[in-house]
Parts: sequence; structure tokens; C-alpha cells
Amino acid sequence: MILPDIAVKKPVAVTMVIALLILLGFIGLTRLPLELLPELDMPVIVVVADYPGAGPSEVEDLVVRPLEESLQAVSGLDTITAISEEGRAQILLEFDWGTDLDFAIQDVREQIDIVRDELPDDADSPYALQYDPTEMPVLEMGVTGEGELVDVRRTLDNDVVPELERQPGVASVEILGGREREIQVELKPDRLKRHDIALFEVMEAIPAANLDLPGGDVTPAGREELLVRTLGRFDNFAEIGSVPVSGSGGSLFYLDEIAVIEDGFTDQNTIVRQDGEKSLGLEIHQEADANTVETVRGVQNALSDVTARLDRELEFTTIQDQADYIGIAISTVINNAVVGGILAVIILFLFLNNFLTTMLVAVNIPVSFMATFFLMDQFGLNLNLMTLGGLALGAGMLVDNSVVVSENIFRFGEQGYDIRRASVDGASEVGGPIAASTITTMAVFLPVVFIEGIAGEIFRDLSFSVAFSLMISLFTALTLIPMLAVKLLVRTDFAKVRERQQNSIVNRILERIKKYYDRGIRLVLSHRLIGFLLVLAVFGVTVFAAGLVGQEFLPELDEGLIDIRLDMPPGTTLADTEETVIGIEEELKEWPEVENIQSIVGHNGISSDARITLGLVDLDERDHRTPYYVENVRKLESIPLEADLQASNLSVVTGGGDLEQAPIVVDVMGADRDELEELSLQLEEIVRDLEYTADVGTSIGDPRPELQIDVNRRKAGNYGLSAAGIAEAVNVAVEGTVVTRFDEDDGEDDDMIDLRLRYGQEIRDDVSRLETMPLANRAGRVLPLDQITEIRRGESPVELRRIDQTDAVSVYSDYSGVDLGSAVDGIEVEMETVEFPAGVNYEFGSETQWMREAFEDLFLAMMLAIIIVFMLLAAQFESYWQPLIIILSVPFGIVGVIYGLIITGRSLNVASYIGVIMMVGIVVNNAIVLLDYINREITKTEEGSRTDAISRACQIRLRPILMTTLTTVLAMFPLALGFGEGSEIQAPIATAVIGGLVVSTFSTLVLLPMLYTTFDDLTRRLFGSGGENS
Repeated sequence: MILPDIAVKKPVAVTMVIALLILLGFIGLTRLPLELLPELDMPVIVVVADYPGAGPSEVEDLVVRPLEESLQAVSGLDTITAISEEGRAQILLEFDWGTDLDFAIQDVREQIDIVRDELPDDADSPYALQYDPTEMPVLEMGVTGEGELVDVRRTLDNDVVPELERQPGVASVEILGGREREIQVELKPDRLKRHDIALFEVMEAIPAANLDLPGGDVTPAGREELLVRTLGRFDNFAEIGSVPVSGSGGSLFYLDEIAVIEDGFTDQNTIVRQDGEKSLGLEIHQEADANTVETVRGVQNALSDVTARLDRELEFTTIQDQADYIGIAISTVINNAVVGGILAVIILFLFLNNFLTTMLVAVNIPVSFMATFFLMDQFGLNLNLMTLGGLALGAGMLVDNSVVVSENIFRFGEQGYDIRRASVDGASEVGGPIAASTITTMAVFLPVVFIEGIAGEIFRDLSFSVAFSLMISLFTALTLIPMLAVKLLVRTDFAKVRERQQNSIVNRILERIKKYYDRGIRLVLSHRLIGFLLVLAVFGVTVFAAGLVGQEFLPELDEGLIDIRLDMPPGTTLADTEETVIGIEEELKEWPEVENIQSIVGHNGISSDARITLGLVDLDERDHRTPYYVENVRKLESIPLEADLQASNLSVVTGGGDLEQAPIVVDVMGADRDELEELSLQLEEIVRDLEYTADVGTSIGDPRPELQIDVNRRKAGNYGLSAAGIAEAVNVAVEGTVVTRFDEDDGEDDDMIDLRLRYGQEIRDDVSRLETMPLANRAGRVLPLDQITEIRRGESPVELRRIDQTDAVSVYSDYSGVDLGSAVDGIEVEMETVEFPAGVNYEFGSETQWMREAFEDLFLAMMLAIIIVFMLLAAQFESYWQPLIIILSVPFGIVGVIYGLIITGRSLNVASYIGVIMMVGIVVNNAIVLLDYINREITKTEEGSRTDAISRACQIRLRPILMTTLTTVLAMFPLALGFGEGSEIQAPIATAVIGGLVVSTFSTLVLLPMLYTTFDDLTRRLFGSGGENS
């Protein structure tokens, strides 16, 4: 092989190349952004259309259906899911993986434009945006301060938020809770009725009286050009009452004669509480391509600067800080990698019993890491749990090539070769096998890179980082190791070193193992039938044991956050919901593991809903992981019987606790919505009765009470009124509308204050007042509302859902005490007892669907990886049956994976599946080199001594096989323990690799010789003495 020869002849050149790789790696490291996970490019586009004041049924009929008809023409579309809620339509467009979303979103916007004119005039224009499942604020804080919350919010609005939004990477800053200042003009219905004043007259008069308008230019005497402006804006609060309004018969009234004008605040529809006290909330969202850590640190620095300049003391309590968690999680991975690397080096020293030789091998780890950072930068990757986890997982494998090369150089030195010859010949002899083993390990990641779906999005970066580091380690093993061996081992007395090794405790143990191993090999080769029967027995037991391994999509990250959703009965007032929340807060405060509690009462503007975010202390300060506390939240005594409470682990992977994001979702579809609702309630009851389900619900929810105003079109038409005009008048009377803005120039803040027009509070407190509210037509005729309408109490659905233009209802559930796969299997068994009407079908969505699709993709990737490895081995050995022997190490590796998962109590998930694929490339490495040595020994041996040749080859390779196995296993061992934040994803990968490698090592040392002799005998019988190549 040419590389070792060049390295020994040109040591300065090799040194400069390695130094350049380290330098480029350092530069790349400084350029790599720090994130928690790779960017997830989900092929989903969301279309949102607001229709203020419309119920779910109106939204579905007038907005959703026309949009669905148009959007189905978008190319590459897989599924359309439409959700109609009060005042809003959301349509999720799921595309085939690999679809160019830039073109897709343009296509979607074109289809929206086509149907835009068919939508109601008072509906807002629909807009489309790309969906991000992990779109959470990068920083959430509770805010309190001196004075009233109104003043604190004003300070945030005027001084803090503008400064934060100017920071690089910040997309938006949102303030939650509190009330904003607002000028309220509350009309007196009796005055309007008495003087025949039409509501639209007032609505037009106020903005018309608050205008500054240009009037063109004048040039007096031709000497000077002057701009003419008409100044009509309100100069002060008192001027608002002087707005003239026309009544019947040409009479004129001023606004303060027909209305009460107050400088007040917006209605309270959301209450934010922080650690038991009313407060405000602050959410910082980052731009799509921004660096999370840099964005958050910039916001925190800006916050410190701006608060130091304020004349009001503000206190900020951090609820959730992604940058902080990223730092902790990344530190955990780095620490595990360092500890694993140290353990690998210790193993090397125990085997080699020579400091120089150990350092010669160990130097490969930092060099490979640094050079990998350069390649990661060039390929647009970032530092995250996946890329760094890949390096940590590969730390032990990085020394494998160096171990084989240095061990062979040492063996040549013992045989009397001078150090230059030993370095070149020793490295060249094993260069082919280690190159083949490295290429096979890298090749198994090729299918993962091209996998579509969430699994590919998450683990593609890991594949790149492992492959890059292995490629660099092969290069350094064939260049740096021979070059350093010549420099460092020139005066080494190999005989004395070997003597010390032979006298070491490790070597004495190894020699004893070799004796038993030699006897075992000869015994197995002479009783192959019994050996194969034992192998079949092991596989039979393993098939049974595999049923004990649970299944899930991905392990949950433990960020120490619990998301609690409280749903009181529809119609519950904000005050009553807050009272319930206070009771829950008081009970949670007694938990010593609770660090902070933030509650949002009136979540999403619904008075009966609340969201509580529970922050726990760091993982090393509590006895249990977050799921334990989630279970206890569900058992709180302060939860009223009539309330519905859901609790879930909150992380950037799960995205939060919305029911739509529950791990188990059953979508039931059919043409009859009433039939679907009845069936979904039956399914909900069945799922709720299962002991391993939790937080069960449906998309129907409890109907919301409402006051329905049914317009008599004939009567309304007789008075020249339309349903739209009546609805607008009712909306103005009850909710009010902002008709203009008041510019208050008070010398402090240049505030623009909303001026809201509506009727007095009595019309919202007394239904009879609403019934008699005056309506006026364009002719000035005024009449009561109930004269042309019928007003009654009713109920409205919370949401309506459609999937692929078919009515649908979804049943949601979480699981507890079992794995996701077992929970879904149990639900499917129970659903088989339900008789589904004709035309009704169901399917599982959410994590269940993702898990099944990911497992299918990963199984195909594993099969493809095995085929690729076989092809590479066939090309190397120029044989068909010898690569087959090596590939048979993989089933034994899978046996080890299964028992590894059972022992550790971990599930088969996407992460452990990646570990299985990774294991395929690792377990064949020892078999490749051992088979190569067996071939070499047999070619040197006479025909009758095949068993002796195999035994000698096994004796020679036993030491390096055990070294490489132990270094790889111990390097991954800290990751497999799963201690610390962020370790949840790497732990299953490491467990799978360790279990597979340990068992496959045994199969390589014992089963491979059996298979070799068996296949050799078969080919001799089939093809003659020359074997298959004859």
C-alpha cells in the first residue's frame, strides 16, 4: 500500500497535512452554530384563514370547502387536513417527502388567489406558511415589577420589546397577559333610540373627525410655495366628546351627549400568573435560520442593558431557556465522549503496556475529531446532539484502525524488522482489510442519508459525523501512525516490551483465555452439528424474548418542563377558572422539585381553558425523571371532578402538550358527521377504560354554550336591513370595534391609543337589553333587535375536522406504564369489537403513524446496508461465500441488541434502530480481518492442517479483536448509561451497538470458523478442490 510508504519517506509533509487538518478543523469549529437538534424540514404547509365572529360550521361551509376544492390541485400533495374553529380555519397540507416546499408554497398561494373572490367579504385573506413541529419560543419569562401591571406592560411595550426585537436572530417578541390602555366610547342605547341615531353614523363620524389631510400647494404673490394641510386630529382627550353626530330630522348631537367616554383599558380575557402572583409573560421567537444560543444570549444581554436604564424596577423569571438546555445537553454529550475516550485509552494501555504505543494510537481521536469539524462546516451541518453524539459514539471506533496498524507494526518489529520496514510493511499488510472494514462501516450510513421522513431528518447529521470521523481515522491510521512509529519507536526494544506485556496481569489472563479458546475452537470444529443446533436454540429463545421489547417513536428529552392543560366546562368564567388554577398552584408549590410555575388563564382567549407550565429543578437535583412527575400531576387532589386535565412532558421534540400532538391519535372518517360523533364517543369510552391510557379526549369536545340570533330575512328586508348589517351591529354593540386611534402627545411616550366604540356594559350583562338594542337603517328608521330576529340559547361545536375532504373526528390519548407499541396494540384489539358502519374507516396518526413509517424506512435501510456490505466484501475477497460468512455476524449482533434493550429496559425506537444499522457496519470489522488472516494462514499451510491454520489465525487476531471490541464498548459505555440532560437519544443507540458488538464478537471468534469450514467443504464438493473460483 502506497500511503504508509509515502508517510515514512515524507514525515514533514505528513505532519503539515495533519496540522492543516487540525487548523481547518479549528476554524470550522468556530463557525459551526450550536443547536439542540438538526433542522427539521417537515413537508407540511399550513393555510390559515380568519373569519371573525363566524362559528365552526360557517367557517367550514364558507371558507374551508372552497379552499379544499382549489388546494387539491397542488402537485405533490399527500393529505389535506382541515380544522374549523370559531373565527378561524386551519388547513394542513402534507406533501410527499422530498417535495421542494419553495415551489409548493408558491403553488399553494396561486390556488388561494384563484378562490379568494369566493370567500366571504368579511373574512380575512388566507395566508400560507411552512409548518415547524418544534416551533416553540426559544425563551419564555414571567415579568413582574413596581406598580400596576398595566404600567409594567406599557414599559415593556415602549422600552423593552422594541430593543429586544432589534437583536439579531429575533423574529418576534410577544407579551402575554395584562391589559392595554384603551379609550372606550360606550353608547347609550336609549339615547340612540330616542333621537333616531344610526350606529353607522357614529362609526363614520368619529374617524372622520380625527384626520390630518393635505390640501395641495399655494404660491402667494408667486414668491413662496406653501403646503396646505387641514389639521383635524384630536389634540386632547376632551376633544373626543366634541365629535358631531347627525340624528333624525337633521338634528345634531355631540358624542359626549349620546355616549360615556372613558380613558380605560381593554377587557381582561387572559390572566398570567407567576409563582402564585399575577404577572405578565414574555415569549421570544427566533428567525428560522438563526443560532438559538447566540439569539438567546443576545436577548439576555440586551435585557440587562435596557432594564438598567429604566426608571421602573422589573423582575424577569425564566420559565424556559432553550439555550441553557442546549448548553447542558451538549456538555453532557461532550463529557460522555471525553470519559469514553479516556476509558478507551486506558484499555489500550492495559493491553499494550507501553506508554508510547498507547499515545501513538490515542492521538488518532483528537486529530479525527478536529478534521471532522472542518468537513461538517463544509457540508452545512451544525453542532447538535446528533452530530456530537455521532462523534461520541464513534470515539472508540476511531482507534480501531490504529490498534490494528500499531499491533501489526509491533509484530513485525518483534520478528526482527527495522522500525522503518516494520512500519511500512506492518501498515501495508493490514491496510486493505482496515480500509475495507472502514468503508463497510461508512457504507451502512449511506441508506440512512437517503431515508425520507422524520427519522432521516433527525439522524442524517449523525450519519455524516460518524462517516467523516471514520474516513479521517483511516487516513491517519495509514499515514500518521506509521510516521510516528518510526519517530517514537526507533529505540524500542520490542522483545523487552513484549516480555513486559507477557508478564502483565492482562496478558496472563489473555494467555489463559487463548488456551481455552484454542481448545474451544478445535472442539467446535470437530462437533459442528452440535454447534449449529445450539445456535438455532439461541435464535429460538431470542425470537420469544423480542416480544418483551417495547416500541416507541423517540425517547422523550427531559428538559424539566411539564405542560398542563386544564379545560373547565364550556362557559366557565375567567374568574372561576382562575380560582381552580390557584388551587392547583397551591398543591404544586408543596413539591420540593418545583422551581417555578407559570399559569395562563384564558388560554387562546377561551375563559374556561388554562395552561400551566411547571418548571422542575435540574435533573441532578431530583430523584426522578419528568414522566414520574407527569403521572403525579394527573393525580392532584385539587382537580375538580367536572374539569378535564391533561399533562405531558414538554420538550422541543414533542413540541408541547396539545391534544393534536398526543402520541396516540385515531382519525375516524365518514360521510355522516352525527354518526362519526356518536362512534367517536364510543371509542373514547373504550380507550378511557384501558388501564394504560391517560388524557383521553376527542376533537369534538364539549359543546360551547352560545346566544344565537336568528335573522328573519323577510322582516329585515322590509326595513332595508341585511343579515350582514345586523351581525355587524351586534358585533359592535357587544365586542366593539376600533374606529380610530388617538395620538396622545404627553411628552413621555408617543403612544397611539385605540379608540373602541361599543354599547355600555349593561347590554353584556343583561340579555333583555341585547334583545331591545336599537338598529337603524340608512333611512334613519330605528327599531329593536328582537323585532326582526329570534334570540335563543344554543350550543356550538368547538371544532370541525375534515381529512381529504371527508368529515372526520379524532380520538386522542396518551399512554402510561407501557410503551407506545403495546398501548396501540391494545387499543387496536379493543377497536376490533366495535362495529363500524359502512363507509366509515379509521387510521392511526401522530407518533403512531410516524413510528410505523420510520420503522418501515429503517428496516429497508438496514436491509440495503447489509446488501451494500455484502457487495463490498465480495469485491474485496473475490468470493461469494466468504462475505456470506461475515454477514452472518449480523443476526448475532441483532440478538445482542435485543438482550441489551431488555436488560436496560429500553425500547425499540428510531434511535435504537439507528444503533442496529450502525452495528451492522461495526460487527463485520473484526470478521473481515479475522477471515483475511485465516485465508493467509491456510495458503501457507499444507492441505491436511486446515484446523491448525484456523487456530493460529484466531490466536493471532484474538488480542486485537478484544482490544477493538473493548475500546468501542467502553467508549460508548458512558452514553449507554443515559445520565444527564440530552442523553435520552444517544443512550438507545449506544445500547444497541454495545449489545450487538459484544454478542457478535463471540460469534466472530467461534461461529465464523465453523461457518468457514462448512462452506469450504461445500464448495470443495460442488466445485472441486479449487473452491468456487476454480
